[in-house]
Order: sequence, then C-alpha cells, then structure tokens
Amino acid sequence: QSTCLSNRPYYRKSEFFEARFIAQNSLNASDDGKMYGFSLSRDDYDAGDEVYKLHMRNFYMEGISVYGINDLGAVPLTPHSATSREVIPALYADQCTGHLRDCEFILGSQHNCMLNMCYQFSVHNCRMGQFTYYSPHDNLQYGLSINGCEEVTVSDCFMFAQKHAIAVGAGTDYHPINRNIRITNSILKANWNYAADLHGNTEGCTFENCSIIGGVTFGGKNNIFRDNTVYPNYNGIAYYVSELVTADHVIDGDTVVDVSYSSH
Repeated sequence: QSTCLSNRPYYRKSEFFEARFIAQNSLNASDDGKMYGFSLSRDDYDAGDEVYKLHMRNFYMEGISVYGINDLGAVPLTPHSATSREVIPALYADQCTGHLRDCEFILGSQHNCMLNMCYQFSVHNCRMGQFTYYSPHDNLQYGLSINGCEEVTVSDCFMFAQKHAIAVGAGTDYHPINRNIRITNSILKANWNYAADLHGNTEGCTFENCSIIGGVTFGGKNNIFRDNTVYPNYNGIAYYVSELVTADHVIDGDTVVDVSYSSH
C-alpha cells in the first residue's frame, strides 16, 4: 500500500503486537484479544513478510524544562544512546512507553520533541515550541513530531512552531502506521504552515476540543476532527487534504473562524 505521493512510499502493513508463542521459525502473534483473542493483526500478513522487532523501554519525565542554546538546538536528551541526526530535537524518545508531564521543550530550531515508534505513551500539560521569529523561508520548526506510534495521547498542551505545531507521520524511511493518536484540549499554533498535520500513514487519529490556529492538513484513513476551533492559515485555508488512503474521515462540530489576514 502506498500514499498518493511517490516520494513517501511509507504506508505499509504494520502493527504493534505481542508474540504468543514461537515454534522454531514460526511466530504466532497475539493482540491481547482486541480482535480475535490471538490474532491475525489488523493488516493481513503473508508468509515471507518481514516483521520488525522493537525493543520497548519505559521512559518518564516530569517537570523538566529544556531550552535551546542556539539555532542548532539543545543537546538531545534520549533514553538511549543518541546517533548523529540532521534533526536535533530537545527530546528524542525512541521505542518507549511512558509519559511526559509538566515539561517545556523550547528550542532554537527544527523539532522540539520527537516520539519515534512509541506505544502507550502520554504527553500532558507540556509546552513545546519555537518562540522566536523566523521568515517563511525558514519553515522547518515543529512543536511535537509523532512518528510511527500507537496509542499516544496528548492533552492540555500548548504547541507553537513555524511549520507544524503537531505533525503525526514520518519521513521517507520505513515507519509503522500511526494508530490511535488522540490530541485533546490543547492549543496548537503555526505561523507559516498548518498547525495540525496528519500524514498518509495515519489511521484512527483524533483531534478533539482543540484550538488550532493555522489550519489543518490531513491524509491517511479514518481520522477524526471533533469540536475544535480552527483558524485558517495565512493563505486562508482551514483544511487541506493530501495523501488520502480512503475518504472515510470525520469532521464533526468544528468551528471555523473567518480571519482576514494582512499581508505577511
């Protein structure tokens, strides 16, 4: 399966599931009874399909503030050894379960916080953003990036960035599909792009009761926008659709605020 864009062929069969038992080279997978008791996961797999093993670890952070010291950003805090990366987040959580609570991640540039292939992770009452002025040509900053995760909740947060306040997706590398990502009661603001961004590899993700200042772009399938207040971006666009996998999306009870923008 692929998205509509050839440069992002990353919408692939993927799942977080547990091994029920292994007999020699045969794996019987379990999904904790969510669907069948033990399973066939939500996507169909054939003999010979590759299965990736993730090494999940517990990670908890509370009441911590991380500030960028220059345009390269802060020294990354990671629950594992950091590798060299072009993107330098204030926090890079890889293959984790756990939570962030009452934290601040304020960075000079690019990503402020990145969750990569995390499962059952929560972010509560956090402030993430790029709070210095950049021109639209420096359109690289993200508040929170969620890449290839499942069962993530973001609540009562404030996110601000030049590009996306929250992006749920991935780059061009292989990542699992983002499933059941729920953002609630949060303020999301972007200066030059869309504040809320759902890539083509999203499924069953929800924005609910949020103030979204800068518009929404979404793709994937079965995503929901409910009871939000949406302010258009600087081009006057409230919703922009790209990388659709199906047309089964819900926009229910959102209020779109008509804003007249002066020239930027």
